[in-house]
Amino acid sequence: MFEEPVASLQRKPGTVLVVDDQATSRAILEQVVRSLEGPVEVQTFARAVDAVVWATRHAAELVLVDYLMPDMDGVRFVNCLRALPGYEQVPIIMVTVSDDREVRYAALDAGATDFLIKPIDTRECLARCKNLLTLRRQQLALEEQTKRLEETMQELRRDARQRELEILPADVARFKPRKRNLGLNA
Repeated sequence: MFEEPVASLQRKPGTVLVVDDQATSRAILEQVVRSLEGPVEVQTFARAVDAVVWATRHAAELVLVDYLMPDMDGVRFVNCLRALPGYEQVPIIMVTVSDDREVRYAALDAGATDFLIKPIDTRECLARCKNLLTLRRQQLALEEQTKRLEETMQELRRDARQRELEILPADVARFKPRKRNLGLNA
């Protein structure tokens, strides 16, 4: 159904993915996201399928998705997104008019991080987006720091092995085995 994901996603810091089939809701969500501090790029889609195709090639730091959409509901979208490399830990906010607990449970089981009820309270939406975006950025920074630390450790291990190989021949020559006279040669 979807193209194979590429080995590495195109990553642009501050990218937020907004998926909602209703133009008005999509515009409101986009406006709220654009009011976040710092550089933010918003990618909007009316069709969930188009958003999934985009996500196979691009990374987002936050996703807002409507629950009720004609081609693919929000729960199925979350399942598809979570299956993509690079989207396992991306925060996803499910936006819904439904107050049904079963909808929430299904979305949480699929991997939704948070919920917003329509009509959107822009202040609440802004706060949730800001908090989740901050957490995601901290997570990405920690992953990058861990990667650099692992690379440094590998380099240090390589250097230590090289030094051992340089030192070992000198040590072997200095400690040549000597015959011991234990008094057994009579």
